[in-house]
Amino acid sequence: QDIGTPSNPWNKVYAGEFIGLINTTQENVTTGNLLVTGIATFQGSVSIAGTLTYEDVTNIDSLGIITARSDVHVGAGLSVVGVSTFKGDIKVTAGNTLTLNSNANDPVIKIQGSGPNFITFASDASGTVDADSINLVYRTTPNTLGFERASDNTIFFTVDADDGLVTVSNNLNVVSDLDVDGTANLDDVDIDGDLDVDGHTELDNVKIAGVTTISSQLNLDTTG
Repeated sequence: QDIGTPSNPWNKVYAGEFIGLINTTQENVTTGNLLVTGIATFQGSVSIAGTLTYEDVTNIDSLGIITARSDVHVGAGLSVVGVSTFKGDIKVTAGNTLTLNSNANDPVIKIQGSGPNFITFASDASGTVDADSINLVYRTTPNTLGFERASDNTIFFTVDADDGLVTVSNNLNVVSDLDVDGTANLDDVDIDGDLDVDGHTELDNVKIAGVTTISSQLNLDTTG
């Protein structure tokens, strides 16, 4: 049953509840809370001044910020033009590759903060951090980049960014040649092969178990 006529429509209709089909050709329909239990079809644009809360959608075209309270599942590619901020973890599952493209001027990964800044290499596929885990750590005091044990921060290897000094805190196993242009401070050295020294060498205590061949002059100081 129609209320009013096209030539003489009602200006306002006050009702507590509408049940059934509502068909209007007017430009504006004002209501408080709108509950739609079926499918709502909009043939034109939908403008929302407040917050749109939804569960399952197919396409989203947003000019502002989209906030997801839970997971975001992307079936195909995700193209982001601006900055993406993630407050939680980013996980790349096994069999997938995280590819980062860079050039000579822009860094691929930029870690910001007062430090120390570190990357942890877990000991297994489940992400366990224990005595077998290694941290790649950058420290500002001193200005070094090094490898440390994740469980107790034991330093194994560091490179000083100011003077280029390389420090090995434990054993150094060299399977090929070791060429040192500057000064090398070594506490204990175990050499299985040949030792070729071209410059000046100072040795406090030398113990030779095998044969020593000297092709030139050997100076021995017997004082003391």
